[in-house]
Amino acid sequence: MFSLTEKRDEIQKVIDNTRAWLSNHGPGAKNAWPQHECDIKQRRLDVFKEIRDDLEIAIERKRGAA
Repeated sequence: MFSLTEKRDEIQKVIDNTRAWLSNHGPGAKNAWPQHECDIKQRRLDVFKEIRDDLEIAIERKRGAA
């Protein structure tokens, strides 16, 4: 089982990798992929950011309860 901090850190890695992918393959990039693929990646990025933020809130709550 993973701690909240470990989960947050792994989600951050996914966010960083997705941002890099969008930078390399998104609109305006030299090796741009189809727009619908970029839209899917962007949506997943937005969801992962919300998950990361929710985990951060949970971590802070747990610290406050300790």
